[in-house]
Amino acid sequence: MKFRVLILIVAMAVAGACSSDPEPDESASPAESPAAESPSPAGSPAALSPGPSAIASVPATGGIDDPFKLVSPEAAAAHILDAWKKGDKALAAKFADQKVVDALLSRPYTGPDPEFMGCDHEVDHYFCRYRFEASSMTFRVDGGVSAGYHVTELTERAD
Repeated sequence: MKFRVLILIVAMAVAGACSSDPEPDESASPAESPAAESPSPAGSPAALSPGPSAIASVPATGGIDDPFKLVSPEAAAAHILDAWKKGDKALAAKFADQKVVDALLSRPYTGPDPEFMGCDHEVDHYFCRYRFEASSMTFRVDGGVSAGYHVTELTERAD
């Protein structure tokens, strides 16, 4: 049975390679191309790059409605900071607990941009820190690569 399936797969591959359409249609938009339909695997370099754009198009499981996830603790911290700059509570709530969203977005962002101090890994979470001119902000980030990262706590301190 396995041999028949293998022969069928090889035959389909050969038939596809011998298609009568000699060149791909270059007028097709990138969104219509097969490469655009498949998500980046979580282990690919593009999916692992930190920053607010580090969102992997990987189907979520475990009750998460949004099919996207943040693939690093740095991305989770940067995401909520970016949402605060934009004043966008809905954006912030995608990857942060409501208590964090309410606390951070209870006031407008006035700048200047903080300095990112990095994320420290603890036993089961991360602490990502930002330094402002006269204060600092620390986000507790929970999660992992397979489940995605989520901001669960905010601590602010005046220097």
